[in-house]
Amino acid sequence: MPEIGQTSEDSPQDEEPKLVVSGTMGFEEVDYPTGRLDRTVGGSGLYAAIAAAYHAPTVLVAAVGSDIRVAGLRGVLPKQLRTNHVLETVGESFSWRARYADFCATPQTLATSLGPLSKRRVLPNMRGCGTLLCTNEDPAFQLRLLGSIKPQALIYGVNGVWMSLRRQDVLCIGAQAKVLLISGDEWRHWPTDQREPKDDRIVVVSRAADGVEVVSGRHHMVLRAPPGMDNIVDVTGAGDVLAGGVSGFLSCLNRPIDFNEVVRAVTANESIIALKLKSHGARDFAARVCDASANLG
Repeated sequence: MPEIGQTSEDSPQDEEPKLVVSGTMGFEEVDYPTGRLDRTVGGSGLYAAIAAAYHAPTVLVAAVGSDIRVAGLRGVLPKQLRTNHVLETVGESFSWRARYADFCATPQTLATSLGPLSKRRVLPNMRGCGTLLCTNEDPAFQLRLLGSIKPQALIYGVNGVWMSLRRQDVLCIGAQAKVLLISGDEWRHWPTDQREPKDDRIVVVSRAADGVEVVSGRHHMVLRAPPGMDNIVDVTGAGDVLAGGVSGFLSCLNRPIDFNEVVRAVTANESIIALKLKSHGARDFAARVCDASANLG
């Protein structure tokens, strides 16, 4: 099957992208204490890429089934987000159904269908990139992607499910990451010998309503959650939005990534995370990010 979105409006495919986001794109259906998010397009890769594109030109690497037409989303996605490396396959897309006991709790997964994730590939003419963000996806694929495009910097958004399925692959990617983004629950299950702070790696631990903790070998800072985080509509994808926003901010730097820049990246994305928490799914989130970008211009 051909790839989606290969149009004359896209940048030349041999151009090295500033930021590549790898992750899922599919359907999600979520029950909350205050309501329900009906089946809608989402996925870690899509959420992260939308947030990243607020800051920098971004290429999304994902796979969908024949039940999603990415071209139909083009009108609501940020202009800096390229989808010409989204692979279209036959069959159903990735899907996830879950329930939250409350907005700060870990969701209970009710059903998951991996769909076409095993069919993902890297186009031969994607030879490199400035920054690669790997979000929720089979780490075996991400290791192949990492070896293929050889990014200048790797940022890894850890998903706890893969720790139980492909633990060694997850740890291998984590060991190569310059920035590791992980939830508090997942960080507690990270191997003790790899939780020791290192000067060459910065860890961003998301603690929901308690804010974000940023740690490196010589520095430690706790960033409290900003005020005004009330009237939450949907928390699904909030961690991916943090990872994408931080990656987009850092990919624009013309200097090495360090602790202070990561702290700046986290604080610079508070408004984007707030937009996500008040959005109904990816379409609504993308529209809000586009509006925010237009207001900046």
